[in-house]
Amino acid sequence: MKRLMGIALGMVILGSAWAQPFTIRRPADGSTVREVVTVRIPKNSIPDGGYVGFWINGKFLEAVLPDVEGSDYVWKLDTKKNQLADGDLAIEAVLYVDFEEAPKEVNRTSVKVTLDNSRSIPVPKNGFVFRYNLTPGLMYVYNVEARSSVSTLSQTQNQLGGRAAELPLSAEKFRMLYAVESSSKNASGGREALMRIQPLPRKGKDSVYLAITEDPEPKKYMDFEMAPLYMRMADTGREISTTWPAYIPMEGSTGDAAGLDLVASIPWPILPAKAVMPGGTFPGVFQNSVLDPEKRLETNRFFANFPAQGKLESIEWEGGIPCAKLKKTISIGTESAEGRALAAAGRAFADDKITLDETVWFALDRKIPIKIVRDITIDRKAENSAGPAAGAGAGPAAGGGGARGGRGGGMMGPPGGRGGRGGGSQEDDAIAPQRGGGGGMMGPSRGQAGGGGGAQGGRPNNGGARGGGARGGAQFVRIRHQFMIVLEK
Repeated sequence: MKRLMGIALGMVILGSAWAQPFTIRRPADGSTVREVVTVRIPKNSIPDGGYVGFWINGKFLEAVLPDVEGSDYVWKLDTKKNQLADGDLAIEAVLYVDFEEAPKEVNRTSVKVTLDNSRSIPVPKNGFVFRYNLTPGLMYVYNVEARSSVSTLSQTQNQLGGRAAELPLSAEKFRMLYAVESSSKNASGGREALMRIQPLPRKGKDSVYLAITEDPEPKKYMDFEMAPLYMRMADTGREISTTWPAYIPMEGSTGDAAGLDLVASIPWPILPAKAVMPGGTFPGVFQNSVLDPEKRLETNRFFANFPAQGKLESIEWEGGIPCAKLKKTISIGTESAEGRALAAAGRAFADDKITLDETVWFALDRKIPIKIVRDITIDRKAENSAGPAAGAGAGPAAGGGGARGGRGGGMMGPPGGRGGRGGGSQEDDAIAPQRGGGGGMMGPSRGQAGGGGGAQGGRPNNGGARGGGARGGAQFVRIRHQFMIVLEK
């Protein structure tokens, strides 16, 4: 009996050893934190059915069951996303369990830390002067992710600034190389450099699928097919001249005919020309590609400059690096000189309203961008995106197919419009697809097939030719492209 009691007592002691107190293990009380704060709570301190409410500086933020990571529950607090001010930061976790269909508080724990997203970065008396580090031999590789989406709004929604659900159109990923081949001083005392700008496959891959100007369908490109642009630029990022070397075989050779490899016209952003203080504004400039492959040998300027409103939003830590957060914004119509340039390059239609936003995190120590986010929003009347011709209906009672749509705009331009409605009855129209395809990452792309025709037998994709024909009615299409360019670690 004594032996059995000893075993039972041992099991109780062993069981209690597994229980852990409900407490915040990390961050440590009194520590300094920044950016995304990882809060760790022992995994065995939360019972089945329990969950945790988090309070920041006395204000409730959310209640969740944190993710498991190793032997801890982990909850992440994005202090910049939640716009928390530097200084004292109180993090409190409250453990709840459901009791008689109502939450019951079981325990609570808290820590007090110091938030430092910016105040430890010194600000020069006369403001920051931003210039790129153009030391010969430096090479930087960035991951590029491009996403396109489309939403449809009524005229009333558009006038009221409404938002509609966004439908994803495309997503592409690749990398970019920026290499300083040579540099020298210019007459004004600044520096200029010859930069090699070249697309690359994703890390560990030897190829990438991309849609480009000359081929609207995604195509596989091998690493040896990816060619550089050579851009001579000032240390503010302004283009001086750009060339696109092309392969031309020797006369009498049996090799391939002269051809073009894949290039990507994505320069670094243009920096403020003069010193600027945090919160201060400056004349911003967008450097937009107007590259025409067929005319590449006729010009040495591949970019058009659009004036914008610039602002040094803040000095802050980003990815563990002290940075300046620079933002530029411009809203234009196609009646402006900038809009006409985009329209001439096939990247905008008449009456489009285009908004460009660019946010750059410029590393103060390395003097290069470590993160760039570009948002391009195009508001377009749906009827203005109609294409050249309607296809034949494929239903038993031949209604018209969807209209053929124009080409999308590519790297900085719009995707194809929506497919046209198929002919026939309203019921058949309802099942015919309306959606067009997205513009290619590096060039125009056509939309998807229009709607099927027929009084009874109309079916999706049986109608018009490929492309984005317009849908009738007083509607607006909002096309959004987002490009995220992040320095590879």
